[in-house]
Amino acid sequence: MFTEFRQIAFDSLAGAGLIPVYQYLTDDLGTLPQAQIGRPTLTPSGDLPGAWQIELNVYVLGARTNAAGTQAQLDEFVWEAVQALENAKPGLGLVTATTVADVTPGVTPVAGQDYPSYIIRFVGTSQICR
Repeated sequence: MFTEFRQIAFDSLAGAGLIPVYQYLTDDLGTLPQAQIGRPTLTPSGDLPGAWQIELNVYVLGARTNAAGTQAQLDEFVWEAVQALENAKPGLGLVTATTVADVTPGVTPVAGQDYPSYIIRFVGTSQICR
C-alpha cells in the first residue's frame, strides 16, 4: 500500500509536467523549484475494522534567493501541485480515495541548507479485507 500511494502522488505530479518530481526525499537540488515525496504514515481510520488512513507530505521546494519572482514562482507551482493531487486517480489497488488535507508554508532542510517550501499533506483511504 505504501508504494501504491507514493506512486499515485508521483504520477499525478509528474503527469502534470510542472516541475521536477522526486518519488523519494533527495538531496539533489540541481533544479528548483522541485517536488519531493515523503514517506507515508498509516493509521487506523475510525471504528471500522480494516479501514485505514494513509498520508504523506509532498515538499515543494523553491530557490533560496529572496527575489519576489522566486517566491511568486514557488506560489504558482504549489497551487498547480495541489490541483494535480486533487485530480489524482487511485488505481485498482488498496487506496480507494485521495485528497489534499492542507498546505503549509515552511522551510525544509536539505543537505544542511534550509529552503523555502510548501508542505502539502496528501491523504488517502483504504479498506483492507480480513
